[in-house]
Amino acid sequence: MDKKIINFVMRFRVFTIAVMLAITAVFGYGITKMEFYTEFLELFPVKHPYVRIHKQFMDYFGGANVATLVLEVKNGDIYNQKTLNKMI
Repeated sequence: MDKKIINFVMRFRVFTIAVMLAITAVFGYGITKMEFYTEFLELFPVKHPYVRIHKQFMDYFGGANVATLVLEVKNGDIYNQKTLNKMI
């Protein structure tokens, strides 16, 4: 059986290379349409209390990769140059 395959490939090598290139092109085109992402929440145990709390507050405060900044002033409001420069 191996000799038959080898003989076929050697006899029709241009055709074999063309078929392999066509298959590679199809898969190469398909891989450009793939999207890769990681859903970190799926990696954690679903019934763990910390994961449940995270899911509960995720809609209000964003995911685990979000930082929240609170800026308060003692007098007046935050909309002045001195206070806003502290955020930079």
